[in-house]
Amino acid sequence: MSNVATMDINTPRGFLCVSTSEATALDCIGYPGHCGGLSNVAGIIAELAESMKSDKLVTAAKACPISWVQRLGYILELVGAEDLKKVLASYVAKHAKAPALLDPYLRHTPTTYLRTWKLLLNKKVQFEK
Repeated sequence: MSNVATMDINTPRGFLCVSTSEATALDCIGYPGHCGGLSNVAGIIAELAESMKSDKLVTAAKACPISWVQRLGYILELVGAEDLKKVLASYVAKHAKAPALLDPYLRHTPTTYLRTWKLLLNKKVQFEK
């Protein structure tokens, strides 16, 4: 918990410490089963991307498994968040040593390998802009 990027928000009852948009996106991609599946996570990330900052995204990525960053990069590409996608592509190129599965809980044979993300697509993500 101490490594998660947070921010304070003001409420009528005082300040609350909450996860940043960047950290929330990584948590959602890390635990897609708790968020309604990868297609639902793509919708959440599309909304969060509007408030994400590139430098904060890299900072949040450092506190997560690299496979989460690989998956988030692909989803950011899917939802059209180009600036954020570029920052994570550079991060993945430097830090990812092995391919990851898009859906780590699904053992279907991957059909596509995405070199940029070092990601094996074993699930189709449904997302409409």
